[in-house]
Amino acid sequence: MAKREKHIEAITLRAEERLSLNQIAERLGVSKSSVSLWLSECPLSEEEKRERMREANLGNQHGKKPLREPSKLYRASEVESLTTSQKGDIAEYAVAFRLAVHGFSIHKPYSSGGVDWLAENPKTGKIFRIEVKWASKAKEGLPFIRLTRSSNGQRYDNNYFDFIVGYDFYSDTAYVYSFSEISKNKTIITISETAAERWDKLK
Repeated sequence: MAKREKHIEAITLRAEERLSLNQIAERLGVSKSSVSLWLSECPLSEEEKRERMREANLGNQHGKKPLREPSKLYRASEVESLTTSQKGDIAEYAVAFRLAVHGFSIHKPYSSGGVDWLAENPKTGKIFRIEVKWASKAKEGLPFIRLTRSSNGQRYDNNYFDFIVGYDFYSDTAYVYSFSEISKNKTIITISETAAERWDKLK
């Protein structure tokens, strides 16, 4: 990615995801000083800065493994030969496996146009609508999750799902986002350490 393109991508990440300088620098593989210069006219509010600090601290508390370590499944597969349908199945069942491990009852919705899974918390009786996405590989930086429908490319309607989960096959990691967390993003969200395996959000 050329320097000009990274400049534009940095502005997009700040506008759509409201990321910190450190987060954008990490995702684009550039220095923090470059990002600071590019975004001098696009600062975060003081409240947003505090929120980014809180997220960083939360990520440390959860002791997540580093992003982007190739998994055994990835190394054993021929990922380039996988079809879109196969990728979708892998992502859906990888998420279903995690939901089951965490004690949720899993159901397929009756409607063919609905979300991928309905996950019921047996302790509270709450049912969550789960949309699953294969985390797309970026040319540079971290993978991203598309917030648009596969059928027509349009963004999901308000409250279509309760949570969207992006599955990164490379690292065998699921990234969990509530609808409110991605409500300001237009078409994509780049995977974030603070969302890795955050099944505790489903309460």
